[in-house]
Amino acid sequence: MSYSPLRGTGALVNVITVNREDVKEFDDWYSFQHFPERLAVPGFHRGRRYVSRYDGGAHRDLAASAHVRVFSLYETHDTATLTSPAYLAALDSPTDWTKHSVGLFQTNVRSVCHVLHAAGVGRSGHIFVVEIHPLDTHHALAHLTGAIDGLIAERRILSGYVLATDMEATNAKDSTAEGRVAAARAAHDQKNTERWYVVFEVHGSLAVEDRIAAIRDSLADGPWTAAESESYELVSDREID
Repeated sequence: MSYSPLRGTGALVNVITVNREDVKEFDDWYSFQHFPERLAVPGFHRGRRYVSRYDGGAHRDLAASAHVRVFSLYETHDTATLTSPAYLAALDSPTDWTKHSVGLFQTNVRSVCHVLHAAGVGRSGHIFVVEIHPLDTHHALAHLTGAIDGLIAERRILSGYVLATDMEATNAKDSTAEGRVAAARAAHDQKNTERWYVVFEVHGSLAVEDRIAAIRDSLADGPWTAAESESYELVSDREID
């Protein structure tokens, strides 16, 4: 039986920062209400949420951080799931807890994405995410595909994904009630633009710094501009059979 590290050809990425004192409430809402609600929508397969706990590969003292950065990844049947009547209806009827919790976001960048490439042998609890803006999409994808395959062969990562933003699907949320709540914080958010997220499932229990350095090296001199990169640890994971 063949193995696929992602289920489906659509993905929803959220990069959120919250104040450290709000993390407990944010965690409770995300795990106990938000994940179950979203994964009840037909076409949603899996949701994962991560928190940034590394600084250049070195473990960061989360308790000393004023803000906490979160990366969530939903796997969907396709991007049409994320513009479907069922999904938009869910966005148009946020609970009071959701309205309150969205108000806790200090920043939020949300992207509906096409899965351009997904390869590997498994998933880990530690991911390294690089955000890029491709200058030549054909050559950028070829470079990234080669880099991912090489890192898997070297056993530095378990899997790697290339996710490309679909701006029309991303903006479909704007006309919903939850979208209007989120828009109230728009002045604090990074402007949504077309971007690719390259996600690496980092392999190994030790020498994380060495593996991240190898990933960085594999992405040097590609046909893109790199906006930022970050390492994250898994917080919660929910999957639909």
